[in-house]
Amino acid sequence: GDPRGAARVLGRLAAVKTDTQELWHIASALDELKAAAEAREDEGVAAEVEAVLAKQLFAALPPSPGRGILEWCEVAADTRFVMGGSRDDSESSDDERPQHEVTIARRFAIAKTSVTNAMWKLFRPDHAEHAAPGGRDAPVVEVSWYDAAMFCRWIGARLPSEAEWE
Repeated sequence: GDPRGAARVLGRLAAVKTDTQELWHIASALDELKAAAEAREDEGVAAEVEAVLAKQLFAALPPSPGRGILEWCEVAADTRFVMGGSRDDSESSDDERPQHEVTIARRFAIAKTSVTNAMWKLFRPDHAEHAAPGGRDAPVVEVSWYDAAMFCRWIGARLPSEAEWE
């Protein structure tokens, strides 16, 4: 079909949804539409999809402070390391074995510190930081993967892959 129409429908859906998981799925669908438009070199559709993402998907959220809210560490492409646990490592589980070498193909940036309750409150003003363990400067806890992924999108970043996190 019509990618512009699909983007408009997804934008309308985003305007009425408040559940982070639903918003994440809508954002993912919009990302796929944008990628397909860019692959076809259809800049008009890509720009329209980006506008839906910016105006409608994140309209219910406070203004983003951007990536500057955190300090970042650049990791070079072709970084190699051993990932996983060895058989004699009593603290590793079966899903961490066998140990294997991993090469990070593309450079990426990862935050040097955890997202704090105070930072999270900028994203979710209803976050009860006083009720969170450790107070304002402690790492935020008890958030879903979808909430974390949307926070990352909100500041212009993404969650790291398992290998990048390692």
